[in-house]
Amino acid sequence: MSPYSESVNGVLITTGSYLGTLAAIRDFGRNGVKVILADTSMSLSHFSRYLHRYESCPSPSNSSAFIAWLLNYGKRHPGLFLYPSCDLTAWLYSVHRDELRQVFKIYSPDKGVLFEILNKKRLMQHCETLNIDCPKSVFPTSLEDVKRYARDIKMPCLIKPQTQVGSKTKSKGTKVYEIDSLIDSYQTQRVKNQYEGYIKDYANDIDWPIIQEYHDEATRDTLSIAGFIGRDPGQFYCRASKKVMQTPRKIGVGLCFESTEPPEQIVRQCEDLCRHLGYYGIFEIEFICREGQYLLIDFNPRYYGQMEFEIQRSLSLPMILLDQINLEPSEIPRQTATAISTKQEGSFHYSVNWLFYMTLICSWLGFNLSTTELKEWFRWKNKAPNYHDAVYRSDDIKPFIFHLIASLAKYLRHPRATFRNLFLETN
Repeated sequence: MSPYSESVNGVLITTGSYLGTLAAIRDFGRNGVKVILADTSMSLSHFSRYLHRYESCPSPSNSSAFIAWLLNYGKRHPGLFLYPSCDLTAWLYSVHRDELRQVFKIYSPDKGVLFEILNKKRLMQHCETLNIDCPKSVFPTSLEDVKRYARDIKMPCLIKPQTQVGSKTKSKGTKVYEIDSLIDSYQTQRVKNQYEGYIKDYANDIDWPIIQEYHDEATRDTLSIAGFIGRDPGQFYCRASKKVMQTPRKIGVGLCFESTEPPEQIVRQCEDLCRHLGYYGIFEIEFICREGQYLLIDFNPRYYGQMEFEIQRSLSLPMILLDQINLEPSEIPRQTATAISTKQEGSFHYSVNWLFYMTLICSWLGFNLSTTELKEWFRWKNKAPNYHDAVYRSDDIKPFIFHLIASLAKYLRHPRATFRNLFLETN
């Protein structure tokens, strides 16, 4: 019998970060915790042997229907632990925290804390207070501001939404190369990225995007500090990794990561920021590494994409999180003793193996990667004594099969975009 079976009846994970969700399901399942996945459609996590049950639920974008479904499900299945796996559910769980805690066991700060994290403008203002470096950014609230700030921003630059929460389009923003096109690009981005009323009511300037200096290092050289921070002092456990490739290689999502020893100052800054904001729970904080300087670019207050990498390095974040619900405070340090140190023995590498090879070969065939560089990347994968695949597990192979087939089907459905992104690298 699982030591958690008497205190929780299981874990409910809702739609969100697919690789992060899969990592959580596998970690909970291996430790005897019953896991239920609620999603709007099938994903690779649906096929994990560690999943107890799959439920169909409304999209979190329809927040009223989604929360109503959650409350009804929680009433029918009391004692489940609920934790977010995307920015939107992190926000919704915090907004409806008082209602949800009546039927679920939760570990979420209130909406004021989450908004300060998920709104990049607010987050960077807090970083400035704590002397944490960020990319140079300006925050217009009128077109006159855009014209005035244009003199101070180096090209190229990024026009980015303040937050993804409540966005109707989920736009990540746009890159601007010439100062003459900044005004038109800004207006286009503002019109395109509309927000739901519930988030606009919370911040009336939310639909004015940020203008931020572009750093090419973000494509290949970022530092991730990821871990857990508890409500009590002393509960701060983390691992560090360095992103060395993404897919597509120019603008995409992280694909290849390697372990690294984090600078002590950066680790302290991460803990200071969490304590300053009043945040507790699982986190991932990302920095651009630029000429010895670390610029904070993102804060994920939830399960996140490469969480399996931390789990494979003895930082079982889902189970540490569950300890907070199940154990007395005096017992928690004993349960998490192996997680306290950030020191690592040996080198660890992590990627999605099949996608790693496909990305490199497509880039080589498109003459964007030399044969020498291709061989160097192959050596990168093989030289680490500890290599971990994000999806493939010999004891849980079906998610890998689904991921491979679904990804290839997507590429075939959009051949022009696939050719442009993977072969030409003009995304």
